[in-house]
Amino acid sequence: MHPYILVFISIILGSCGQVMMKLGTLQVATGLSFFTLLLKYFTNLHILAGLLLYTLSAVVWIFAISKVQLSIAYPM
Repeated sequence: MHPYILVFISIILGSCGQVMMKLGTLQVATGLSFFTLLLKYFTNLHILAGLLLYTLSAVVWIFAISKVQLSIAYPM
């Protein structure tokens, strides 16, 4: 696979992961105790999906920067 495609995939996965986490946080009520809030966050499917996408983004990013110079890949 072309290295620039890996950079692009990493960016898309990271962006989608952040959007999913934001959607998940909007579903959780405010004013809860700290531990209840953590429990709600880590059982929310949007947040879990967002974390998975963000993790995949990091893995793809590692592959991408192994193929492309960091000074070229990072500004993207």
